[in-house]
Amino acid sequence: MGNIIVKNLRNLEKLDPSEQRVLLFLGTVFEGEKPSLTALSKKMGMHFDTVKGAVKRLKERGIIK
Repeated sequence: MGNIIVKNLRNLEKLDPSEQRVLLFLGTVFEGEKPSLTALSKKMGMHFDTVKGAVKRLKERGIIK
């Protein structure tokens, strides 16, 4: 159970939509990788600042490192 989605399944409903989307992309498309914010935002089709904010909040919550 090393997948980031499985580890945080109970927290998904507490996250806002942008945080949920980032977490789901990290757990599926980028599983086991640490992509740059630019690569993540391009692949997701989201604005860079939105992704940056979502990643920051996920780090503050301890969901990602």
